Amino acid sequence: MSTMMIDRDLLSQEVATLSQAQIAVKSDGDLVEASEWLAKFRKKRKEIEEQFEVPIKGLKGEVKQLQEQRDKLTAPLSVAENKLSVEILGYRQAQQRRAAEAQAKLNAQHERKVEKALEKGKDISDIAPPVQVAAPAKSIQTDAGGVTARKVKKFKVADEGLIPDQYWMLDDAKIGKAVRAGIEVPGVTVWEEETLSVR
Repeated sequence: MSTMMIDRDLLSQEVATLSQAQIAVKSDGDLVEASEWLAKFRKKRKEIEEQFEVPIKGLKGEVKQLQEQRDKLTAPLSVAENKLSVEILGYRQAQQRRAAEAQAKLNAQHERKVEKALEKGKDISDIAPPVQVAAPAKSIQTDAGGVTARKVKKFKVADEGLIPDQYWMLDDAKIGKAVRAGIEVPGVTVWEEETLSVR
């Protein structure tokens, strides 16, 4: 963690003791006592947060460095993956196009046979149906792993005005900033609540 050691057991006992204080505020004396306990709770919480802040900041820095190292190492692989994906998908599309063309040709030949048989008054039940051209394989198994082509639905917004309200999302942070600045936002009810600040 860090050079600052945190005795979590002692801290847990202290927090448990503090948090068990039961005070009902029914008089001015109770108010003073409750305020004192509130200040103690807030102070202890801040102390605990500060004890963890240094190690957390250190860990965040280490995580950021690790992410940068990871990204530097994986970036060329991502580029290569994208290039190969484009090549493979392009080849598959060409295979599918050729298969569809071959199937259309076989279907047309079958229809001509049926038409000729009908013209000659022959029974068309003797004519075999067209051969079905196999579609390209969806999966390829290699020593390094399997690669499977699958359909994924994608979208882009063509006309925002036609999108139903249920698909729009409010920006709470933006609304909160406007309200705190005194800006009236249509459709938003504003009120004040009293909170306690402990220093």
